[in-house]
Amino acid sequence: MQEDILVETPEGKLYSQKAITVATVFTGMLGGGYMLTQNLKVLGDTRPIKYVWLAVIINFVLIMGLAFSDFGEKIPGLVYALPGLLTINYILKKYNTPLAADFMERGGEVYNSGRVVVIAILSLIITVAVAFGVGVIVGLYQSLG
Repeated sequence: MQEDILVETPEGKLYSQKAITVATVFTGMLGGGYMLTQNLKVLGDTRPIKYVWLAVIINFVLIMGLAFSDFGEKIPGLVYALPGLLTINYILKKYNTPLAADFMERGGEVYNSGRVVVIAILSLIITVAVAFGVGVIVGLYQSLG
């Protein structure tokens, strides 16, 4: 007698590791961090979410600090993306990948690239707007002093 095992299809969708990595490279940690935290929520592992957002904030503050300093002019642009990319990939591999593999084996789905592009563009707009705001504040501060 052959027994059929019913595997329950998981609810929700995930962002692929490739999508998270590409978003992190092209738009900074904000887009990749958002997608990663959404994956962790769907996978049911919410413990590392606070660390992801803490890493996003620390990375952003450090990049803004470097970008508006005299030292920042000497740093190649690629160097700004590396810490965020390494951090996101570390968290992806440690927390997301094992659970995502099981999720996909049970028939889970991933978001389409259109949604990824929209999130990447929104995160880029937010990042540029905040950087512009910081630049204006720094410029005003320097003109007063």
